[in-house]
Amino acid sequence: MKAKEQIPAPTGSAASRLVLRFGTFEVVPAAEELRKNGVKIRLSGQPFQILLLLLERPGEIVTRETLRQRLWPGNTFVDFNHCLNTAVNKLREALGDSAENPRFIATVPRRGYRFLASVERIGPPSEDARTPSVTARPPQGGRRTAPIAAAGLAVVILGAVAWFSYRPASEIGTPPTPTPFISLPGCETTPSFSPDGATLAFAWNGEDRRDYDIYVQALDSEAPRRVTESPGDDFAPAYSPDGSQIAFYRRTGDTAALYVISTHTWQEVRVMGLDFGPPSPAAAFLGVPVAERLSWSPDGKILAYVDKESPAEPLSVYLRVIASRQNLKVTWPPANSPGDSSPAISPDGRWLAFIRRTAGLLGDVYVVPLTGGAAHRLTNDNSRIHGLAWTSDGRYIVFSSSRRGETALWKIPATGGEPVSITGAGPNAILPAVSPTGGRLAFVMYASDNVIWRVPLRETSYERRTPERLDLPVRSASNP
Repeated sequence: MKAKEQIPAPTGSAASRLVLRFGTFEVVPAAEELRKNGVKIRLSGQPFQILLLLLERPGEIVTRETLRQRLWPGNTFVDFNHCLNTAVNKLREALGDSAENPRFIATVPRRGYRFLASVERIGPPSEDARTPSVTARPPQGGRRTAPIAAAGLAVVILGAVAWFSYRPASEIGTPPTPTPFISLPGCETTPSFSPDGATLAFAWNGEDRRDYDIYVQALDSEAPRRVTESPGDDFAPAYSPDGSQIAFYRRTGDTAALYVISTHTWQEVRVMGLDFGPPSPAAAFLGVPVAERLSWSPDGKILAYVDKESPAEPLSVYLRVIASRQNLKVTWPPANSPGDSSPAISPDGRWLAFIRRTAGLLGDVYVVPLTGGAAHRLTNDNSRIHGLAWTSDGRYIVFSSSRRGETALWKIPATGGEPVSITGAGPNAILPAVSPTGGRLAFVMYASDNVIWRVPLRETSYERRTPERLDLPVRSASNP
């Protein structure tokens, strides 16, 4: 087995600014501080030193002899076994961990201890990182190139976010024609409407296709605005109900975290660390590092997200209670499955829709009461599914599925029933998003023309309009 790379010890002034992250915890070695979700946890002395030793070698066995030599040199006479056990117990207590069901520190009988979680080393930012650039992106060593492949299929995806007025089929005579709204070089994905339905937030990997950042664009605007910039991948933006924040995922290497960014100041805050595990088959198929979504409750008090309690467990949906910072597990997938994904809270705040995957891309649509309880299966297709969304009235769930061969959009009553095809969207439509005000549906579709198109938003009929070709200036949030 290949040994995991150890975290190099910092030197000089960098040591005083080093931060080590794992899960929801942060460690500042120079200050001898342990924080959880930004709150300082009491830990010092030998328990803290043991934690540092384990963080230096995540995934490896740190032997009892190594700990003895570091903490109790040869001229120190103590009851070593008792002192070590006491220190490890204090460390586990601070982390909320246990020896029986370890999330962070596993005991290796008669040998030592192993740190189970991934560790992210955060050093001081470079000068380039402090000054955002619109066109230049820092190169990433070891940056993965995700091939678009599933079941022998290999295609190049150029995502184009399209929209059209969405109404029940009984109210219209001719299905609407989708019009490309955003079609940039690279891949745009995971669109999300603002509460007033006038703006879309989405992720784009830029002209150089290196890493994804969050952009926003008004539906009547000519250019997107970049609002995040990091060496990692920022994904799945979700507007808060009052429009004051956008929540999103950030993945950097093998680590992930949940962030929120203010739509007034564009200052971002890290909420907590997450464990997605390696990129899922759904993410690989879409050519993206994360194939997940976020969803706010209508009152803005709860945020639904995806996480796992340990690397060996499947993904589950959790609820983040904003006021108390509690994290509540609300879905319980089978242990041998990939797990649950794409959470979406209903407009009335009573239900949670999600995708339960059985293997790879295959799965079905489920709903569960937001207060907890048994999950109810809505579809019985076990087909490829790429995202879902509630209609603004809460009566239907729109989802992307290959249930009849090609990937397309469907809708199903939230109370159950037979899915109905949304014919106006056409083939290859994925990751739907419905405007909270109703009337518009955004989605990602495969496209070959990298041009932004738009139609007048005041039109309420389905009469086809001549699209207008636009230029492609992109402006940074720091340089409006």
